[in-house]
Amino acid sequence: MHRKGLPVNTKMKKPESIARILDAARGEFAENGFSGARVDAIAERAGVNKALLYYHVGGKAALFERVLHNTIGNLAKTLEAIIKPVADPVEKLKLYVRSVLGTVCSNPQIPSILIQELSSGARHLPEQTARDFASLFNLITDIIEGGVRAGVFRDTAPVLIHFMILGPAIFHPRVSELSERYDSLADPQRLEKNFSISLEKEIEKLVLQAVCI
Repeated sequence: MHRKGLPVNTKMKKPESIARILDAARGEFAENGFSGARVDAIAERAGVNKALLYYHVGGKAALFERVLHNTIGNLAKTLEAIIKPVADPVEKLKLYVRSVLGTVCSNPQIPSILIQELSSGARHLPEQTARDFASLFNLITDIIEGGVRAGVFRDTAPVLIHFMILGPAIFHPRVSELSERYDSLADPQRLEKNFSISLEKEIEKLVLQAVCI
């Protein structure tokens, strides 16, 4: 559902303008996907005129790329920096789990954007986003292979471990919201067991059980 944007302000500083534009773009892409998103709507939501939007960021494709790169690319860059000095493969994997989960929780619109894009055949997925994903997959691959060499991990497909982390982080909150709407249809104790949990601890435990010898 489209929401009315902020009043147009032509006197904002550049960083403030860009932040508002990208925040508005995340919302528009999450609600309508790439194909349904409109630059006019993004400008209205951000409270800037369209000319200013094009000047600071660019058209719809540039906005889409920037929104995704700011999250996925920054995650990959941050993870590489914090994992590199750590020697223990188990600690590296824990850091990976926590960082991916933290990013998903802090950017709930990004999974919605990606799910819509992937379900439509990823026709508009920017090359930069593919490179950012490749960086993440390289990191988890290095972690798993390092653990295998150290004799602490099973030889497991790294990309599956990545999706083992990502899947519950995306779907658990949404199913939890659904369960609250239809709580009369389920056993309260089972609802409690499934949804009153620490998602980070549970996913970390399951991932370690899957790979540790």
